[in-house]
Amino acid sequence: MPSSFENVMDHFVSINGLNIHYRDWGDRRLSPLMILHGAGNSISRTWDHVAAALADHFRVIVPDLRGNGESSWASEYSWQLLLDDVLKLMEALGVKQTVLCGHSLGGRLAYMLSSQYPERVSR
Repeated sequence: MPSSFENVMDHFVSINGLNIHYRDWGDRRLSPLMILHGAGNSISRTWDHVAAALADHFRVIVPDLRGNGESSWASEYSWQLLLDDVLKLMEALGVKQTVLCGHSLGGRLAYMLSSQYPERVSR
């Protein structure tokens, strides 16, 4: 039976001068799984049903990337800035290594993180 939507908490963290919003599902003692959304109107809440289903097995962290959802708009956007935001979010949350899942834009960030920082990604 998947976790209910009561197991989610919304948080903000300051990263690179921006307020980055993320949804945090499940028990913090479980292995982290970070889901990175795609471009356009795909935001963290797009993944609510998936995150709820996985929260019995993982701590599921789903951020709104800069300029998306509830996160701050930025004056600059680049692949490297987006990647740096994700790394700094991991650091802020004390996540040394995570399972990564990404769609579209988030998929590209996932493979960038995996190739540049393989020690930070377990799967």
